[in-house]
Amino acid sequence: MGHSRRLLGCFLAALALAALTSAARADIDTSNVADLSLKWDFPLEAGVTSTPVLANGLLYAPSWDGFVYALNPNDGSVVWSFDTGSGFIIGMPGSVMVAPNGNVCFGDTLAHVWCRNGLDGSPIWDKSVGTFLVDAIWSALATANGRLFVSVASLQDVPCTNGRLLALDLATGADLWTLQTVPDKICDTDTSVECSMDSECGVGGSCIDGQGAGITATVSFDPTGEFVYMNTVGCFTFPSIGDSDTIFKIVAATGAVVWKTRVTPPEQLGFCLGDPNAAECAFCTDPNAISCSAAPCAVGTCQDKCPAGTCPETSGYHDFGFLNGPTPVDVMGGTKTLLVTGSKDGTLYALDEPNGTIAWINSIRPLPVSPDFAGFGIFNGPIAIAEGRVHAALFEFNPPTDPAPDHLQAFDVETGATLWTDDIGPSWSGIGLAGGVVYAGTRV
Repeated sequence: MGHSRRLLGCFLAALALAALTSAARADIDTSNVADLSLKWDFPLEAGVTSTPVLANGLLYAPSWDGFVYALNPNDGSVVWSFDTGSGFIIGMPGSVMVAPNGNVCFGDTLAHVWCRNGLDGSPIWDKSVGTFLVDAIWSALATANGRLFVSVASLQDVPCTNGRLLALDLATGADLWTLQTVPDKICDTDTSVECSMDSECGVGGSCIDGQGAGITATVSFDPTGEFVYMNTVGCFTFPSIGDSDTIFKIVAATGAVVWKTRVTPPEQLGFCLGDPNAAECAFCTDPNAISCSAAPCAVGTCQDKCPAGTCPETSGYHDFGFLNGPTPVDVMGGTKTLLVTGSKDGTLYALDEPNGTIAWINSIRPLPVSPDFAGFGIFNGPIAIAEGRVHAALFEFNPPTDPAPDHLQAFDVETGATLWTDDIGPSWSGIGLAGGVVYAGTRV
């Protein structure tokens, strides 16, 4: 996931477009966009995977070297910078959030939250919100009505953590509430059963720690800021349990869940190789490994999946879910609101905002049969919606599907129907829209 120094310079140079005034951006359209040329670049030793943010007359760019840079948008020179100390372990993958008062807040992969003065970088407050080298903040923070929302997920899925959303006081960093997305403990004989001791899990069962359902996405809000919309992702080294692969509507003041919609079924601790229609099993050949007591498969070979990775021929779990949050959009002349979001499982979803029912889906590729691993999946970068169209840059399953889908696509926001496609190559990019032009980047 790292980027070379050369790629980073090109990325920031391209985003120098954001430094133009609104009037200047309006002058860029389909007739002249091909004539754009390099304005400046800002080379670094590590990558930038977030969108730089223009505010306070500065361009804020976090980097995987652990620094946040505040640049002069006219020439790319550094006005101030701040080292979070997280550069040795991925650093700063998410964008900077600018508060209404001009302060900037951001999180790093050491699960530390920082709020600093936007003009000179001087400290306001900071705090740790997770376990060192286990928890991470991958996305931009978000704020509404004086609350700061922090999404927590696993650092590298080894081990997976308990996914959770934190609400902090924006001015002080004080804890307001926490919403955890998986049970503390579940039975290894049935991952849908919560437990506190082995005896609750039947003969041969064990009560083990729940893991997964991390939140790698920035949350979104309704227009009042009273409700929060949130997505969860899966976990490579543990089954999809609890509220993994789920879309939420939450009360912003309390963390109470209004509704939640899971889009893929939960997983167990094993699966049958050679028999995709068989019930999941877990017939572990390592007596010291965590396993279930289900019977071996009638057809095919029972492949174990042990969380510790100690069993022979262990395999990862499907790791579906959402890397980005749901986007609210008004349709039907403003009489209806949908939440639109794309999943690593290859499907674009639209849910009715009041109750979370699925309004439409568009599966770009058939859902991989569990236990197929989605890898980095298809919908990874943030979508963009304008003029009744949903725009998305697509990546691919790991291993890639054959044939691969076109990697830039547009959809009708009311029905989900595909409007047009173009193959720009696999992309992790967010989408920019201005002057009738769609902006997207690719991995090469």
